[in-house]
Amino acid sequence: LMPPGNVSIDGASMLAVATSLATHGSIAVPCDVGIPGEGGRCFSTFYPLQSILAAPLVGVGRAAAAAVGQSQEYIGEFAAQLVPTLAAAGVATFTVLFAREFGASRNRAILAGLTSAFATEVAVYYRSFFADVLAAALVLVVVWGFYRGSRLWAGVGIALLILAKPQMVLIGVLLGAVFALSRRERQPLVMAVAATAIGSAAYVAYNVARFGDPWNFGGEAREIHGSALSPASLVKAFGLLTISPGRGVLLYSPIAILGIYALVRRRCELAWAALAVFVGALALHLANPGRGYNWGSRYLVAAVPLTVAAAWSLKGRVGRLAPVLALLGVLLVAPTFPGFYQRAFAEHEDRGGRASDMYWSLSDNPGIAVWGSTRRQIDDARRQDVREIVNRPNVATAHQTVADQKFYSVVAQWWWMTPAARIPRVLGALAALAMLALGAVLLMRAGTDRREPRGAWSASSGQPGRAARSSTTPRALPSDPGPRSGGSSGS
Repeated sequence: LMPPGNVSIDGASMLAVATSLATHGSIAVPCDVGIPGEGGRCFSTFYPLQSILAAPLVGVGRAAAAAVGQSQEYIGEFAAQLVPTLAAAGVATFTVLFAREFGASRNRAILAGLTSAFATEVAVYYRSFFADVLAAALVLVVVWGFYRGSRLWAGVGIALLILAKPQMVLIGVLLGAVFALSRRERQPLVMAVAATAIGSAAYVAYNVARFGDPWNFGGEAREIHGSALSPASLVKAFGLLTISPGRGVLLYSPIAILGIYALVRRRCELAWAALAVFVGALALHLANPGRGYNWGSRYLVAAVPLTVAAAWSLKGRVGRLAPVLALLGVLLVAPTFPGFYQRAFAEHEDRGGRASDMYWSLSDNPGIAVWGSTRRQIDDARRQDVREIVNRPNVATAHQTVADQKFYSVVAQWWWMTPAARIPRVLGALAALAMLALGAVLLMRAGTDRREPRGAWSASSGQPGRAARSSTTPRALPSDPGPRSGGSSGS
């Protein structure tokens, strides 16, 4: 389900870093996707980890393109799209594993993984070169490392998370505090603080390399102004990120509503960790909720998978809401697979509006406008020669017209471009279906666990059953009253 190319300014800037690393061993980028910095050169204002991971893929893609006489720029950047795609595969797999830990059956755990990949904002953001899905995967690595006692993995994940997205700098400390309280030992918190310090020091060094200033994170766009901290601004930002028609996570990942309910009811170690991620990500973005072309609350993508896992672990009448909300999520994101949601914003700006106009609009928000923009994108794709599009320079600016962006006139699937390599499109589509089927098989294997699911829920009330705690059962925080009586096992 990889896209044919990148359409976001964030992605264009990070791809430029990856290309510069692959071709020149430098982090300098063209000035149309960066700002002036050290030595009179321009540098990206975005984050380094995804670019570093993508650089080898860019190199391989450019070498392959040169060997067959195709556009090195296009094939190199296309290969880089594997990074968010593989990150999403990791997110889906971890969602399955966490659903099992919450007590979900094998089948419901697999459905949780599929929901995460196809029915939430994750589904939208692994199809563009944003860093949010990579950050989500690293958050899950951190939680899994703490939960399973692999503190080395947790520490590495915390340090890398900061390099993937520095706005998540406090998440590791919050998770360390949760597990320290739960297990009544200092080591998780001490390790989390140390890993946060290492990751922060590495990012500060990156700032010095780019701009000669450890506290310059990318110019004015990365600064927080005092007015953003006023009560009115914080309340507005909270509403924008949670319930607004254009940005609310509870609307664009509807199963998160059920997941949060499940986490609040659960009150075990994993539940507190998941809530810490959600609250931490939300709090860190209240002062800068973002602007521009956003589908839902992109900044809260890292918090969504754990809520999905918890939602699918519910049983009884409440648990039956999970497939309903998952289906609603699929319907919401469905038009973003053949089309780019960004085109809806570009069309709105072509009519003289602003992207922010769509955030609170009931009739012209992205979730509604994308249906029309996708239909028009498919209509345009019927008349385009993909060979010409492959060789046309890409334009990625903060505000672009529909005509500026070449990928707004093709079906937003990689196999649509195969005729440019003289490969019939039907063969590309069949290959995509085969890979999708293989992915489903691998996801089902991830859900196979011969051990009993831990922390099972009561079928009637969704509360923990009477199963005795063991060393593998999710631990409760000191305030947890423990398993309640009167519920069935649910195992």
